[in-house]
Amino acid sequence: MNQNTFSLCAAGLGLMLGLGTVTTVNASADDRCPDPPCSIDKSADARSLDEIVVTGSHIRGVEAAGSKLIVIDRDQIDASGYGRVEDVLATVTQNFNRANAAVGEPGFFNLNHGAEVQLRGLGVGTTLTLVNGQRQGASGWQGSFTDVSTIPVSAIERIEILPEGTSALYGSDAIGGIVNIILRRNFEGIEARIRGSATDSDATERSAALLVGHAGSRGNVLAGFQFNDSDALRCSARAY
Repeated sequence: MNQNTFSLCAAGLGLMLGLGTVTTVNASADDRCPDPPCSIDKSADARSLDEIVVTGSHIRGVEAAGSKLIVIDRDQIDASGYGRVEDVLATVTQNFNRANAAVGEPGFFNLNHGAEVQLRGLGVGTTLTLVNGQRQGASGWQGSFTDVSTIPVSAIERIEILPEGTSALYGSDAIGGIVNIILRRNFEGIEARIRGSATDSDATERSAALLVGHAGSRGNVLAGFQFNDSDALRCSARAY
C-alpha cells in the first residue's frame, strides 16, 4: 500500500466516523418520541421573563444605590404648623431656598423676589419644580426660577422630592433634583384657614387662606386663595 492509498483510507474512515456521530445524535433525539406519530413541542422549553432591574452594592449594610423619594403628605403639612409652602419646603435638609437670590430683600430694583426650591444649593434654576407633573412658567425678570409661593398651602395634597440629579432625563434645570407638588383632587366643599404669630417686638405674621372645590363624575374644580403678610424683625429689636 503506497502513501496515496493510505491517505484515501484515512479520509474514508474520518467520513464514516462523522456520519456515525450524526446518527447517534439523531437517535438520542428520537428517543424522546418513541412512537412514529408524535410531535415535539419546541416552545415548551421557551419561557417569557419580565424585565428585571437589579440595583445594589457590594458594601455590606448599605442600602440600595440612589436617593430615596421624600414625600411630605397632607398630615405632615398640617402638623408642621407652617402657613406657606416655602416654609414647609425649608424643613427639607437638602433644600437651600433661604440662601438664593430669589428670596433677597424686596426693593425697587429687585424683580426676582419670590420663593424658589434649590436642592443641593447649586444655584438658581437648577431644581426642576413641577405641579401635578407639569412644568410651570418661570418667574423673575429673567425667567430663572419657579416661584412656589404662588401656590396656596391648603391646596396641596402632598409634595414629592427627588434630591438627586436627573438632568439626563429632564434637562439642565434638574441638576439638583426634582420637586413635584401634587394638588388636592376630589375636594368637595369650602375650607378656610387663618394663621397669626407675633414675637417680642413689632414683628408679626398673618395669613389667610380660602379653598373651594367641587368634584363630579366628569372631573373636578379647585380654586384657592391665600394672603400672606409679615413684618421684618430688625436686629435692633434684640440684644447684641
